[in-house]
Amino acid sequence: MKNILCPIDFTTFSHHALRRAAEIARAYGSAVTGIYVAEAHLPVGAEAARTDWTNDELARMQAQVLKALQEVGAPSPRAVAVAGTAALEIVKLATSLPADLIVMPAHGRTGCAEGACGSVTHHILCHAPAPVLVIPDAPDSEGEASNGAFHRILCGVNFSPASLKALRYAGDLAGVNSANLLVAHVRRTDEASPATADDSDVWRRRLHEATHSDMRPGLHVDDRLKVGDPAAELLHLANDERCDLIVIGGHRGNPPACVMNEIVMRSHCPVLTLRVAR
Repeated sequence: MKNILCPIDFTTFSHHALRRAAEIARAYGSAVTGIYVAEAHLPVGAEAARTDWTNDELARMQAQVLKALQEVGAPSPRAVAVAGTAALEIVKLATSLPADLIVMPAHGRTGCAEGACGSVTHHILCHAPAPVLVIPDAPDSEGEASNGAFHRILCGVNFSPASLKALRYAGDLAGVNSANLLVAHVRRTDEASPATADDSDVWRRRLHEATHSDMRPGLHVDDRLKVGDPAAELLHLANDERCDLIVIGGHRGNPPACVMNEIVMRSHCPVLTLRVAR
């Protein structure tokens, strides 16, 4: 994990994400790039952002970004300030760095979009070229970090390519952090008739095989089979087991109400999302 990208808009939410990005960077020996995108506050439906920002204005914003990075102790800090549309510029920079991780809050100055998460965050979740770590908005998240390390990680698996990619990433992350890994598959109650004991055994074996096939030797893995609403069950499990990270995969183009976005919106702990093309 060489390059971590953290969008900054100077809100309290943004500060939480930046602080967490710096902690993770120190733990992994990563460099942190902070980006501020100067754009006009446009009415709904407007298509173009302000483009007449002066070089002096952008230079002052860049200096403020660098100061924010230094205040949280971000290693090898790099500050970027550009004019444009926030979501597009963030994805562009993440691609050109390239970023190995994007760390950002669930909401920022643009507020909520379609009842899921902030409009910029939602766009980046859909189009990011790297994993995205979403930091919850709750003020009490300020004290939850522990030097960038994660100690109990939950990964939701539905056996799709995206979820299996997330499982491999979660296993690597758990190995690096010497963390406990909890893997869960949630069967929807409306997908089939009530599960029989034999049916449950089949799914439990499948989950066990997927969970243990590519994991590091010595890694502690606990797999769980649940029935119900996937987002709700995973969130309950994360709370009950006091997990400090949820890892989940999704496909580009998923609707705002998909399981991944529901978890991002409602989780009390950070959520690491990975997407694959359909």
